[in-house]
Amino acid sequence: MTWLGFIHLAFATVALVLGVMLFRQAKGGKVHRSTGYLYSLALLILNVSALGIYSDSQTAGPFHVLAFVSLATLFCALTTVFVRRPRSSWLRLHAYFMCWSYVGLVSAGCGQIIAMLQMEPMTIGLVSASIVALGGVIIHFQLPNALNAISFAK
Repeated sequence: MTWLGFIHLAFATVALVLGVMLFRQAKGGKVHRSTGYLYSLALLILNVSALGIYSDSQTAGPFHVLAFVSLATLFCALTTVFVRRPRSSWLRLHAYFMCWSYVGLVSAGCGQIIAMLQMEPMTIGLVSASIVALGGVIIHFQLPNALNAISFAK
């Protein structure tokens, strides 16, 4: 494994752990913010490092495209917090973007493991799509209830 691959793997692991912590802790306080900033930093580093990894070719592939999608999702999640706009829905948007950033992280991680095991590309796509679909169902049914429980949602 190259040093860039090691950095990528290390920060992916950190982001996975921090993401679980974020889901389990109370939202909005100092601990949540600190953990969220660390998660965001880990996600930023792992995505930037992903853009420099070309182990199987010299051209960009699907994981590079997904790194840009992940960076865009992270940017949107953080922008809603920093500008607190739209005023009536910034928190909801932040929560959805952050949840989707984690779904993307898990999906890409599982896809990468399958790719490293040299399974068929179709398997990578099916597993990744299944994770995204399951994540979407969980977000759709669980996030509204979680947002309703937050006292500072307005």
